[in-house]
Amino acid sequence: MLSTPEEISQPVSQSQEELRDAYRAANQDVLTDLYLETPNEDWNNKISDVIVVLCASRSGSSLIFNALTSTGQVAAPGGEHEPWLTISENKFPFQNSDALNGKITNKPLLLKLLRSDLLVRDRRLDTTDAIIPLRNRLVLRGQSDTDGFPELMAGITRRGDVLRPEWNQVMQDVGKLAIKPMPIKIKEFGDNALGLPLENPPLIDQPLAHIATGEELKNLPILFKSPSDAYRLGFYEELFPNATINYIHLTRGFIQTTNGLMDGWQKNDVDFISNPVGLVVPLNIEDYSITDMTRAYWCFDLFEDWKSYSDKTLLEVCAQQWIAAHSSIVENFAPNSQLKFENFYTNPREFYRQLSELTGIDTAGYDWTESVMSTEPPSHRRWLKRATLFRNIRKYLPSEVMQRASELQDHLGYTDDETTWH
Repeated sequence: MLSTPEEISQPVSQSQEELRDAYRAANQDVLTDLYLETPNEDWNNKISDVIVVLCASRSGSSLIFNALTSTGQVAAPGGEHEPWLTISENKFPFQNSDALNGKITNKPLLLKLLRSDLLVRDRRLDTTDAIIPLRNRLVLRGQSDTDGFPELMAGITRRGDVLRPEWNQVMQDVGKLAIKPMPIKIKEFGDNALGLPLENPPLIDQPLAHIATGEELKNLPILFKSPSDAYRLGFYEELFPNATINYIHLTRGFIQTTNGLMDGWQKNDVDFISNPVGLVVPLNIEDYSITDMTRAYWCFDLFEDWKSYSDKTLLEVCAQQWIAAHSSIVENFAPNSQLKFENFYTNPREFYRQLSELTGIDTAGYDWTESVMSTEPPSHRRWLKRATLFRNIRKYLPSEVMQRASELQDHLGYTDDETTWH
């Protein structure tokens, strides 16, 4: 059962209120530097087709998102839309979790932020069109006030027309800009020497793309993907009241996903952090919380009951991230279809065909060997590196957790047969 809007927004402590104030001040600085289009007042009411990928974290959604957007047949944000929810106060610390239950805070601002980040990918583009969304992304990351930024922007503009392969070189140049360390104390938010955690690492390469025109938004489907959307009941219906929302339930088995989540949590201090919840409820997660950074930051999506997992084992946290996401999707949404990520390994042609059938977008020209947002190069049955743990998982998880996981696996068409754990 999702919380009511009142429960979602009520701060859990004085420190959370202080963190909200610190974010508000830092967010305002970011807003003054962003380039934001002035959209038609009712542009969102003219959207007719929205595709939303619902999933747990580490289920392959980034790969699917890149494949679909690369075709130029959809409009989509430059990456996940989470930064815009933080700035509009629809994420932690302004909410207590990733859940939104039919209530959007600062909706006009969120729509304005989204409008300027709905992009159509190009194979060739004049850099004067591509540089605006790139600059906005670098503002989010705090890279726009680092040494070399003005020269980099001027050099990109001088290129004129640029092809996608040439844009890869631009991204390499962008990667040379300094990345500021994240704050680990509330009083450090707003410090120019530190970065505001708006975009979750690992940071994506900004695509070669232009801001979608009004005509394109009317004629192209709009694609969104973020695992945190699993907890946002009614969110897209409120944003786009006249659109058909096509929910695709992307699934991956319990063991495979839990293994991928543990990889991300243990990658290093900054690779997959999301929310600084440890500044409100100190984190003491076994096999994770060993440095000041990891005691401050949660990784991946923030399910509603995360506070009761702040001192659990990492296995328990990751298992609950899978259970919470899929439970919410099954109980609160009516997905039009299910897409199993395992088929990407076992029957790729069928996987590509089903994806195209579900979205109406042909991805035949996409290079599916490209690694996207992965903790390590994709490989078959990666869970085997923790074989002892997963083969004896019932010893390490409470019986009620295993029961719920088994029920969800049955519902989603998975089994405890390890030969199917791809």
